[in-house]
Amino acid sequence: MVTEQDAPPRPNLATLTGTPISDGFLPEDAYDHNPKTRGIAWHGDANNIGHGRKSRDAVIDPVAGAAWDFEPGADTPEARRAADASKVAFFECIDFEDIATKTMQSYFGNGCALLEMTDASRPAPSSIFDGGRAVMPTGFREVPLRTVERWRPNADDATKVDQVEQWVPGSDTEEAGTYEHNVKAQNILRFTWEQEGANYTGFPILRSAWGAWFSKCVLMRIEMMSHEKNHLQMPFVTLPETQDVTAVQNEIDKLAKAMAQFRAHEHGYYLLPGGFGVDFKSGQANTPIGSTIDRLDFNIAHNVGAGFTLLGKKASAGSHALAHVLRAVFDIGLNKHARFIEGRFNHGTDGWSPVERFVRLNFGARVELPRLVARNMPTVNWLEVLPVLIEAHKAGLLSREHMDAFIRKVTFAPPPTATPTFAAPSAAASQSAPDLNAIADQVIAKLEERGLSYA
Repeated sequence: MVTEQDAPPRPNLATLTGTPISDGFLPEDAYDHNPKTRGIAWHGDANNIGHGRKSRDAVIDPVAGAAWDFEPGADTPEARRAADASKVAFFECIDFEDIATKTMQSYFGNGCALLEMTDASRPAPSSIFDGGRAVMPTGFREVPLRTVERWRPNADDATKVDQVEQWVPGSDTEEAGTYEHNVKAQNILRFTWEQEGANYTGFPILRSAWGAWFSKCVLMRIEMMSHEKNHLQMPFVTLPETQDVTAVQNEIDKLAKAMAQFRAHEHGYYLLPGGFGVDFKSGQANTPIGSTIDRLDFNIAHNVGAGFTLLGKKASAGSHALAHVLRAVFDIGLNKHARFIEGRFNHGTDGWSPVERFVRLNFGARVELPRLVARNMPTVNWLEVLPVLIEAHKAGLLSREHMDAFIRKVTFAPPPTATPTFAAPSAAASQSAPDLNAIADQVIAKLEERGLSYA
């Protein structure tokens, strides 16, 4: 057995973060050298374009809309009761899907999300909580990252935050000024995506799509101008050659007013003095702007791994078969985001976690903590899993009791009122009920005909 002499504990860090944080300020150009994308202002415009918003929502919607659950920390009555209580607290007392959605929207665009948890003593189910009351969460209030000016690192571990300084411009209900918030004391939960050292703001996921987004905006303007110039006639007016322009100025003004009404744009005409002419020349007509915009749409979606959704369409290269293969990579990303949210709620970031706070306040220090988990995300093809389960059952690797427990777990079916029994069906029932084994054999035979085998 290993003793502390053989492997002494190391409570203190020996290495440093190297992050140039000074007086709580993070330098704006330390991690992003492009002033147009620095800070948190630009991504709002990116979301105004359909492909930018939907590529973001392609990740957020499956994760936020998953069937969230709490697993007991141990197979004991108290641990199961704590897990059931956590379900009531986080899924019935507050809108957890909305919290997950706003959290992901924030760290997608800003690189970081800050939520302040509030709780209070409320009536609770007496079957779970002794006395019929418990300290229940009442909400997770978003702290806009644009209002955070300073970050105070933890003295023992600079990757963690002790305090944040918030500047509030003031409103009808809030007094303007600067406020210091203790992260642990005020239950501020931090979600920082891809934190490097003490860079608490993280790396915004939408930042990688800025180049494609900016190029698309420019090309869309050029394409609209091209459509206008090629589909609407441009009026040219040549004034008479006269030395006394003032004599016909009144007629020129009337003509200019008429020309301004002729086109969609009030300046879409040419008024040329006598003897002058204008001609337009271009290097190449009909450049493929549309196909370039399609490629940029793919790049925007590919930034979150959702480029496969544009494959196989008329304006895009690739195929639906390739999209099916690339979908697996996207699913891995969905699971990563779900694990990220789970980790913050289960373990916290800066020395506290919402799950631990709730359980300790209501069940004491000796109860094993439950774990928040995301289930039933669209990352499992049940048509492929089902034959594997059938084969495992036929080979004796899974009993019917195991199958029953598994199906109840993934479908959130209620637990049986008693220990389930799987007696052999009667002769009458055998005649009326379908033969599941025969059906399974038929399914496996069909799969083998297509070259699929689970042997």
